Amino acid sequence: MSEVYAVKPENTLREKIGTDVLIEQILTPEKIKACQDIIDKAHDDIFNEVLLNLADIKAEYLRMNDNLSEAKPHLIKIVNLTFILKGRLEALGLTLGQEVTESLNRFAKNLTNITKEHVLIVSKHLDVLTVILKEKIHGDGGAMGREMLDSLSQLIKKIP
Repeated sequence: MSEVYAVKPENTLREKIGTDVLIEQILTPEKIKACQDIIDKAHDDIFNEVLLNLADIKAEYLRMNDNLSEAKPHLIKIVNLTFILKGRLEALGLTLGQEVTESLNRFAKNLTNITKEHVLIVSKHLDVLTVILKEKIHGDGGAMGREMLDSLSQLIKKIP
C-alpha cells in the first residue's frame, strides 16, 4: 500500500486574492444565492435521475416477474441499476435508500434459481425505495428506517 502525504498549498487563498481584498467583496449575497441556485438545480437533476433509475429498476422487476424461467438476466440488470442508484442516493443524503439498495444487492447477487418468493423480496425492496423517495426520507430514517430495514431482513431470512 502506498503512503499518503498531506501537502500544504503554495499559496493561501488570502495570498491569491490579495491582502487588501475583503472576503465580503467576493462572496456577495448575490453570488452566494447564484451558487446556491446551481447547487439546488444539481440536486433536482440528481433526484430526477434517481426517479428515472427507479423506474428502470421497476421495469426490469416486471419483466422478471412475467417469466421466472428467464428471470436471471433481469435480476442482474436490477443489481447493476441499484448499484448506480446507491451512488445517486448517497449524493442526495438518502442514507436509508442506500441501505435498502445494499440489502437488495446482497440478497440478489448470488441467486441462481429464482422463485416467486425471491421476486416478492425484490418487490418489497422496491416498495420501500418508492416510499423513501416519495417522502424524501433523508438520513437513516430514524426508528422508522430501522423498522423498514428490519422488516426486509426478516423477510429475507424467511425465504430459502
